[in-house]
Amino acid sequence: MTQNVGENDHQGGGNSNLPVAAYITIEGKSKSWPVLEKLTLGSEVADVIIEDESISPKHCTFSLKNGVLCLVDHSSQKGTYLNFKKLIPGKTYLVNESDEIRVGNKNITLEYMEVPKSALEAEASISKINLENALENQSEAAHKSENDEEEPPEFTISKIDIDQEVLRLSQQLNTVDEEEEKKQEVAALLDDYVIDSQDDIHAIDVNEVELDPAVLKELDRVKVSKKRRTKKAAPKLKKITPSSSSHILLRFCASLIDFLSCFVLLNIFLVFVDVKQFYNFLGGILVDGYNGQSLSEVQSTISSIIQSDTYLKNFVDEINWHEMASVLMVYLLFRLVTTFMFSVSLGQFFVGMKSYGNSFFKRVMGVVREFVGFILFPFFIFDLTSFVGRRTFKEVITGTHLYTSSRLGAIFLALVFLPAFFILYALSPYLKGLEVLAPVAVKSEYYESPEWTYKNKVYSELLDASYDITTEQVSLPFFDIEQKNGKRFLTLGMTFINVETGKSISIKKLKEFSMMAIYKDFVELNFFAKYFQPNLFYYVKDKKMANNKEGIIAETQDIIESSFSFKLEDYPDFVKSNGPLYAGHRDFREKIEHLIGERIRSIKLTNLAGKKGLMAEHLIGKRQYYSFIPFGAKKGKLYALSLDVTKSENKALVHHLNFDDQNNVSKRDPIAEFINGFKQDPAYENIELAQLLYERYFRLSKKFLSEEQTQGLKTLEENIEGVVQVLKENKEKNIKLLLNLTEMLNALKQKDYKYFQIDKTVTV
Repeated sequence: MTQNVGENDHQGGGNSNLPVAAYITIEGKSKSWPVLEKLTLGSEVADVIIEDESISPKHCTFSLKNGVLCLVDHSSQKGTYLNFKKLIPGKTYLVNESDEIRVGNKNITLEYMEVPKSALEAEASISKINLENALENQSEAAHKSENDEEEPPEFTISKIDIDQEVLRLSQQLNTVDEEEEKKQEVAALLDDYVIDSQDDIHAIDVNEVELDPAVLKELDRVKVSKKRRTKKAAPKLKKITPSSSSHILLRFCASLIDFLSCFVLLNIFLVFVDVKQFYNFLGGILVDGYNGQSLSEVQSTISSIIQSDTYLKNFVDEINWHEMASVLMVYLLFRLVTTFMFSVSLGQFFVGMKSYGNSFFKRVMGVVREFVGFILFPFFIFDLTSFVGRRTFKEVITGTHLYTSSRLGAIFLALVFLPAFFILYALSPYLKGLEVLAPVAVKSEYYESPEWTYKNKVYSELLDASYDITTEQVSLPFFDIEQKNGKRFLTLGMTFINVETGKSISIKKLKEFSMMAIYKDFVELNFFAKYFQPNLFYYVKDKKMANNKEGIIAETQDIIESSFSFKLEDYPDFVKSNGPLYAGHRDFREKIEHLIGERIRSIKLTNLAGKKGLMAEHLIGKRQYYSFIPFGAKKGKLYALSLDVTKSENKALVHHLNFDDQNNVSKRDPIAEFINGFKQDPAYENIELAQLLYERYFRLSKKFLSEEQTQGLKTLEENIEGVVQVLKENKEKNIKLLLNLTEMLNALKQKDYKYFQIDKTVTV
């Protein structure tokens, strides 16, 4: 060794008659342990117990014989390292004091010190006790044989002097054999070579070796080479074969996790245009390889088999083969990429499946295995061999092997991660487009509308509503020109003004849309709609069973509330009321927001003109507007309101309104007819209706001006300005109405009492 074990070189100095032993110190331990003969380290079966997960039950053994310290590893899991080289299990290695030793994750410090006298006395005491016990057992045996008249035993120790034997043992411990010490020096200088056992050290002839480099070089060439040729072969390690192949149920769970992962990615990223194009491209690769007529025949055959189940039959009839092909191609691509990264797919990784073989081979051939599995998917019966065998067909032909270290552990992982990925899939629309929608406050504010007695009931196709025209409630045109993206847009509606108070409300029907299409998309995205929204489900799937109109309205309002006010921390409550999937609710919200076209500040579920629906508050420029969507009809309508009709001061303005009510209505509002004419033709001209409109403006202006009704005058001014602005766009038509309204507007702004034939003295 680099440091000899002679008496004069050891730490501890002291008594030169005491023997020297190797002491080991384990990282994290303050105590040192001497290696007198053998010292085994481990976590369970050992002389020194080390509580650490990197230490095997019986990890390694230090042995000291004739001053030579050796180390052997017992096939430990984390291994034993000497000078940063992993020891071959079962092979004995010579150890120097300056060597770097690591057992598992623990570093070992080696130091030679003299054995304390107390340890020697303890050893001698133990020998003395053992000899006394042997004499006592011999006396008993002799006494027994004398009585039984049997032959005395051949071996006897009656003449052994116990004290002399103890002295001999002590001298043996205190004496260092000079010849063995020199052998140790030679062996230390040859530590570049692996010494398989203590017999190799004893085989060195010290008398023929001098501690000279030239002699040692010759020894290196002759003695050690000869020893290497004649040394015993190292014991062969038993080849570790992988455990049984992963069960087919675990494989199914892994495939399900992979499918859920693909849907998560699609839910989040499919909104991007580039991703959508690539998605459609993948589907085209698969669909273009088949004849469209063949796919139709397959679909017809399946439909004829499952005629008994209406819902399932409708599902098969509505299959989008291109969409299905795109999903399958994304699944294949996902499996190929994750297999190349981890040597198993992501789902297999999460259920504890592993691939046997070296790193490069199992990755490359794993990709081939997944591709072969995709091609042979229609013949999945080949994979049933994993029920009883060790490998599936696709593993055999690709030379790979999937296995699980612990089947119980794999089952536990499947039970944990399968629900986790399902929840992740259910919530993935929450991160659609990497954009989280901010929650919007939703309130329910219904009010009781008093029963209205109609006096002069008329109907307006423009609003698709009936209403009453009386001396207290007058209808006026509402022309609004907006500019968006450099373009001018004309929206037409009606203003209802209360003659007594001067308060008014403007209503525009902005657009019509298919409410049934929104309901259908919701049901298709929400697999649990049949149980949580049954009225909507049957309304979409089976019209005959959808006869509960109030139930449809109630479920629609619940969806609105859940869609707009959803927060991630409310997910448990969301599951109780709507099921685990959020995709349908987000899609419903996005469609409503797209229809309104403006940022929604708050939502009220209320009733207006005999209809229950959604009223959204938002800003257009600096003006505050409200949108209303009635529920319960296949054809949806979007209305724009100028006031919040849920407030008590505004309710009276809409009591006379009734949407979708044409019963017992024979008259049409002439003002509405005039507005509808402009909607169909911007150059519309009707002298009779124009005269009627002018007269209505004149009477109201005279009344509000004579009564100094400020709010009514302001409403009239804004209303007339809107009509004049539209008439100016087509000066060749309605020229007389344009001139008269322009003159009236100037008179209103200047408060020209004479123009409106108001006697100022009477007014005062």
